[in-house]
Amino acid sequence: MDLVFSTDELPLQDRFSYWVDVVCKQLLEIRGCADAGSQFAAKIHAARLAESTCSVFDVSDCELERDERLISNSACDHVIIALQLAGRQWVSGVDTNNMISAGDLFLVDTRVPYTHRVANSQTLCVKFPRSQLQARLGDTEDLSWHKAKHRESSAALAAHVMRGLPQLSGVINKDAATLIEGQLLDLVELAFSKNKRQSAAKRTYARLSALRRLKQAIEINLFDTRCSLTDFADKAGISLRYANILLKDDDTSLGRYVLSRRLERSRAALDDPTRTIMEIARSCGFRSAAHFSKTFRKKFGLSPSAYRHTQ
Repeated sequence: MDLVFSTDELPLQDRFSYWVDVVCKQLLEIRGCADAGSQFAAKIHAARLAESTCSVFDVSDCELERDERLISNSACDHVIIALQLAGRQWVSGVDTNNMISAGDLFLVDTRVPYTHRVANSQTLCVKFPRSQLQARLGDTEDLSWHKAKHRESSAALAAHVMRGLPQLSGVINKDAATLIEGQLLDLVELAFSKNKRQSAAKRTYARLSALRRLKQAIEINLFDTRCSLTDFADKAGISLRYANILLKDDDTSLGRYVLSRRLERSRAALDDPTRTIMEIARSCGFRSAAHFSKTFRKKFGLSPSAYRHTQ
């Protein structure tokens, strides 16, 4: 992972404000204050995977908050999967009052206001588009800052996968990163499904396994315009009808899911100014720039070119 920020060379009086500015750009908008009389110190390491951003935040004692005003003015619409590596955080929010300790796996929904106190904390954060978590857990607002149960094997496996991400970033290719992201999301779904107040109908292991194979087949062949919906299902070893039954639990169909994934990947590709919109449209599985532009606008409310200008 790359070191993207450090307070080591900054004047003591400027450290906290500079750190907040970087966190606002790297993760989400916050405000707060460092402990009076303390020598505030912080570092941020970060790396891009496929669709997620992996960051490690080292920070000394401070108090932080994200309130309704920040949320209403924010363009951030993500859910963060977080693993506390060291230190502690004390969090209070709308319906939670938790202490986060080393080893805790938890979620942070960026739409939920909170205040928290940090004590010499090191936290590994993986930021995903909201749609990725909602497809598996539904509404995530009631899960924000809630911890997965340590005794759950899925939580332990998710934590194990997360700990390995800093070493894998920059080493694996995008296809491998996509598969690892999918595995992490599946484990997080299992780890937090029991936390849901109104959990969806329980899925059997066989259904989860089939759904995982289907989503992996989609990610691997996402940009192959020759791949029909039946082909996606065949590559997962299931029928087209069963594929749609599996995705119905997430309130979607195979066709809508494939289109949504192509649009999400194309949105990420627009961050690269060296690529033309026509090139992105074709590489993301759209047969024409006109079809891509119309579909993109319908989902995100902006044309691809207008969206690029906002970045």
